[in-house]
Amino acid sequence: MQEHLSLGEDKVVLRDTNKCLKWRYMVAILGSMGMAIIYGLKVNISVAIVAMVNHTALDLLSEAEEGHAANKTAPDEVGPFIWTSKQQGAILSAYFLGYFITQIPGGRMAEVYSAKYVFFVATLLNTLGALL
Repeated sequence: MQEHLSLGEDKVVLRDTNKCLKWRYMVAILGSMGMAIIYGLKVNISVAIVAMVNHTALDLLSEAEEGHAANKTAPDEVGPFIWTSKQQGAILSAYFLGYFITQIPGGRMAEVYSAKYVFFVATLLNTLGALL
C-alpha cells in the first residue's frame, strides 16, 4: 500500500506504508535492550564486589584491632582485595556518582548530536568499564 503525499503543485512523493517494522519501534526495542544491559551491569557490580573482597583477612584485621586472638583454621571466603566497608561503599557510590554527573552533559550531547548515538556510546562505555 502506498500513500500519496503532496508537496506542492507538481511534486508528489510516494511513501510505502507497508513496512513490517517501523523505525520508532526498532529504536524503542533497542533502547529497552540497552537499559536492560546497563541495569544488569549495575547489579553485577554489586554482586561481584562480594566475591572480590577477602572476608577472612578483614575478619583477622578486625580481631587484631580489637586484641582478640585469631583462631581461624581455614579461610572461609578468599577474594583478592582487602577492602573495608567504607572502601566498598566508595567503589559502589562511584558508579552512581558517575551516572549522576553525566546526565546534563549527556542530555546536551543528545540535543546536538542524535540521542541514539549518545545512548550507544554511553552503553558501550558502561560495558567496557564493567569489563575492566
